[in-house]
Amino acid sequence: FSVGAVAMLLGLCSTCTCSLLLLVVVLITVCSCVASECPLHTTSLREIHSSDAQCVCSNNQYCLGELCRWGDLVDDDHTGGKLEDAKDRRVHAFPSKCRSCDCVRITEKQKSLVPFREWSKLYMYYHVHISKTGGTTFLHFLDRLVRRGAVSNGMKMCSIDKHPFKHSPHFADPQSLHPEVCNVVSAEGRMKFYSTQFLKATPSLIVFLRHPVLRTLSQFNHDRIYETNRMRENKRGSVFTYGHDRLIDLYSDPEVKLHPRYANWQVNLLTGTDDFLSYPEDIEKFQFIGITEFYRTSVCLFYFTYKISKLLETCQTDSLDAFNVACKSKNVTECRFHNEKGGLAHSMSLAEEVEKKLNNVEPNVKKMIEERTKEDQRLYDFAKDLFWKRVAVMEEVTQRKFDDLPGEYRRRLARPPHSIVFSS
Repeated sequence: FSVGAVAMLLGLCSTCTCSLLLLVVVLITVCSCVASECPLHTTSLREIHSSDAQCVCSNNQYCLGELCRWGDLVDDDHTGGKLEDAKDRRVHAFPSKCRSCDCVRITEKQKSLVPFREWSKLYMYYHVHISKTGGTTFLHFLDRLVRRGAVSNGMKMCSIDKHPFKHSPHFADPQSLHPEVCNVVSAEGRMKFYSTQFLKATPSLIVFLRHPVLRTLSQFNHDRIYETNRMRENKRGSVFTYGHDRLIDLYSDPEVKLHPRYANWQVNLLTGTDDFLSYPEDIEKFQFIGITEFYRTSVCLFYFTYKISKLLETCQTDSLDAFNVACKSKNVTECRFHNEKGGLAHSMSLAEEVEKKLNNVEPNVKKMIEERTKEDQRLYDFAKDLFWKRVAVMEEVTQRKFDDLPGEYRRRLARPPHSIVFSS
């Protein structure tokens, strides 16, 4: 109640007894509101089931409080409500009162390391899909996120053409890529066409990178399974392996023109024109960089970067669904995980598991890949360092521990309050 509203209500009472009783009611309401941390704009599900209530922090703060977006009201028993989003039919349970905002101060250095951006229908987001970096899994992750009305209210996925491009050399009609039409793009496009692909809006850039040796091996195994599968089904398709069962044989074949997907493929896809992107330093222009080997922590960093605080709270325990295009066929038996929406993702590698995988690669094969992926390795090393710095900021701001974070990055956070996070 405002002072003016209380005065008006008191004026309506013609007796002292009425005024006194009303004043007591007002005082009790105000005191209970303070005790229960009333929200900024509303106190009841019934009052807000058709609107939004959200925390608002200053530019120098990060909001850790709930972003309360409500769908259709299913039930309200004054102690808790169940809300169902009409688009994906998920049922969410929220308290009948949103807690007040938990605003945490963030420094200029933290903001320079983590380029925060709102997840909103007012903007566009471009996931540059690099093959065998977990991109298909992330495409489905984005699709499900967009369909969650409680998080992505009013947002839409953009339609694209994959193979072959109908809008060559683009993956979509440039006129259609605008926030008024759609918001999220996930495509295997090349950054050298970026300036002519996005004419109507400047998207927030998203990418996953993977250790070059592991990515290249995964690419070859994927292509070999896919091509074998197409042959069994008597279908035509691109041939990258030239019938070789081992990557070392492909590398050693003098008659083969090696496809760049088995060399510096990540740099190949990301390098732009007119010095728009040159690597490795310009990877900082990507608002979000995920590392495939640390997929779950990458998802947490995604929520943190785009201020999706509601999902950030449970990101380390939520299940992940894995998708693999090569596993679609019934004849395929060599899949690491099944292409099923309900299945849990395969275990994501920790640092020691990555080293173990690299040590298990035949030395001569590893050497041949490393000789052909030196630029990718420089990019990956630079990006991974930046990734851990951003995770360290996330750990500091949220006051939660992310187990994947290497100790040397966490130790750099042990410093006097309000000092910079990382020295230049």
